[in-house]
Amino acid sequence: MDERAMDYLKLLASNTGSYIWLETDLPKPILSFWTEDGRRLAVSNEQGRTEMDMSREMLDDLVRHNYVEQDETDGKIIFRITADGHALTRG
Repeated sequence: MDERAMDYLKLLASNTGSYIWLETDLPKPILSFWTEDGRRLAVSNEQGRTEMDMSREMLDDLVRHNYVEQDETDGKIIFRITADGHALTRG
């Protein structure tokens, strides 16, 4: 698995109730990370820059491996970490 994908899974696992939101109401849809109470989450990369969005290809890979699953909340398309995703982050 891609190292960035693992970082994103760890972010979800360490923030109970967090999710990936597929924001489709923008000119170009983006995937971003949010807490259950509406705060946006971010991951720092190796260069110390903050990344808050993930690629659709990476999300598709996480779904394919059953590490996240699609859900819907208030009409938003979101993805939550699964039990398999939690297990992977614990090693």
